[in-house]
Amino acid sequence: MSEEREVEPWHQKGWLVFVLLFFLYPIGLIFLWIKKSFSTMTKVICTVVFGLFFLVVISGGSEGPSQKAASTEPNVVEKVEQAVPAEPEISDITFEEVDGKFGSQGNLSDLQKDEFWKNYKGKCVEWTGELVHVDEGLLGGIVLGFKHRGDTLTYDVLVDAPASAKELALSYQINSSYKYKARLKNYGGAVVPISADLGCQ
Repeated sequence: MSEEREVEPWHQKGWLVFVLLFFLYPIGLIFLWIKKSFSTMTKVICTVVFGLFFLVVISGGSEGPSQKAASTEPNVVEKVEQAVPAEPEISDITFEEVDGKFGSQGNLSDLQKDEFWKNYKGKCVEWTGELVHVDEGLLGGIVLGFKHRGDTLTYDVLVDAPASAKELALSYQINSSYKYKARLKNYGGAVVPISADLGCQ
């Protein structure tokens, strides 16, 4: 007498369930839970393991069109470097050049000075001068006065610095020579110094 063996339906084959779990997780999950020959513990373990695998694949493993486009963009470090402005170019404008045109020795009219100053205003310069004045500004911040000419009674360049520069200013010594970077604001004149902002940001 031959015993008839019960044929397992195609959708409950063990190998098919694992293939579906691997490639089509949601459908494989359904077939896993309707398969009668797996214990509940096996179903739970397979659900967790293949579920985690599926989450990893969809969250980082597969790139859609928008993710592919994003992957060609610079990374965070490059974006930060791009956001930080590059060191501004220091012009080759000398104090002597500015003083010769706009100082007491210059022969430009006020109208000419106003027009020519457009070529200098906002330029970053690096000059060396004798520090003769350090004080707090009227509206806050620090004011540094630099003397460049020997016959100047006070200072030739008045540099405004932010309040955060106070500690640095406290370390300076009067009548000592310092190299400084500043962005030109206004030209001086016979008695008015050139004004500038400390630094070139």
